[in-house]
Amino acid sequence: MLKILWITNTPCGAAKKEYGKNNIGGGWLTSLEHELKQNNDIELHIAYLSSKYPNDSFVLEQVTYHPIYLPTSPKDKLYRIIGKQNEILSQKDSIILKQIEAIVNIVNPNVIHIHGSENCFGLIQEKTDIPVVISIQGLINPYYIKYYSGISKQQTNRNESCFKRLKKTTFYDHYKYFRFCAERESRILNKAQFIIGRTAWDKNITKLFNPHSTYFQGEELLREEFYKYTWERNASPHLFTITTTLSDNLNKGYETLLLAAEQLSKSRFSFLWNVIGVTSNSPTIKIIEKALKHTSSQFNIQLLGKKQADEMMSYLLDSDVYCQVSHIENSPNSLCEAMLLGMPCIASNAGGTSSLLKDGDTGILIQDGDPFNLAGAILTSSTHLEELISYGKKAREVALLRHNREKARLQYYNIYKTIIQQHNEKHSI
Repeated sequence: MLKILWITNTPCGAAKKEYGKNNIGGGWLTSLEHELKQNNDIELHIAYLSSKYPNDSFVLEQVTYHPIYLPTSPKDKLYRIIGKQNEILSQKDSIILKQIEAIVNIVNPNVIHIHGSENCFGLIQEKTDIPVVISIQGLINPYYIKYYSGISKQQTNRNESCFKRLKKTTFYDHYKYFRFCAERESRILNKAQFIIGRTAWDKNITKLFNPHSTYFQGEELLREEFYKYTWERNASPHLFTITTTLSDNLNKGYETLLLAAEQLSKSRFSFLWNVIGVTSNSPTIKIIEKALKHTSSQFNIQLLGKKQADEMMSYLLDSDVYCQVSHIENSPNSLCEAMLLGMPCIASNAGGTSSLLKDGDTGILIQDGDPFNLAGAILTSSTHLEELISYGKKAREVALLRHNREKARLQYYNIYKTIIQQHNEKHSI
């Protein structure tokens, strides 16, 4: 029996218990959790950040959950305002790590699996002899470098409100927080003996931090709904429809999307561009639209906000093409989901994206941050529909293999067994 302890930002399969009915989504970790708990040779424990108290462990559907309670204090805001944010962050790291150490001592797992390098969880390596493996989600150090892609620091600062400046909640303040996280991530990756990644990009970067680390390929599983349906183009004449999913961050490329939509409008191309994940009130959208003196409504862009998986899929299935416009990504789930549906995809060649989508084979890659090329690719695609459809079919074939449930379950099971074996061999010498 393998006893595995996950440490995550989210409660995975306990999301409904933690968040109630208002929970949106259940990400890829929930899907992987579902597969692993089917394995009778794995005893799965999940420690996760919780806003609730007390933080008693509980069992739900064969998995033992261990909430990590992170208290908030009025002095958090005060310390941020007076420029002592790093002191508060370090204190919170200490609180989290003490709880993780206590959970590790109670569970006594064979392997500790840290999901992500963006939080302090990986520092547990310094406090235990139990083997620790770190799954790469994004990587903060290159994200930090690309923070102000497309919109400069000067443009961003100029368009921040006085209220945000006073509260120290501007994008520049968030940028400084990224700097703290990047330094902490470097400390984690320098010590990491075992890494799970998915792209040439994350493999190259993690090897840079620790050339002696062992790297495993570990694919993500996607949300259940996206395995059930296949995209087919509506044969009847309709408005050419593009869909993009964005989060509320400057490096996600909204300005590229906005400027590309402007170019398409100038060329008198009839289109509708659906954007899921943000609204006109999202901070990133407000800053970028102020800086560019453009608004979404000028160029047939519909900002839809966050959507449940079934709602999101409905928009995708009714679209002609999916576009990813990010300046930095590792393996974006939204692109993977569109490929799994068999959608034609156009994506910026950033980070690990080229490990997912091959230009001229399973989709179209464009230069990151180039709105003219993006607009041109969309326009050209609309007149080469057979080629576009063939890309989507190939993308689905690749995605079905990449995100196969049984393959992923065996992949992670074998990773855990290999780590235990290597750890035992090392300590038997």
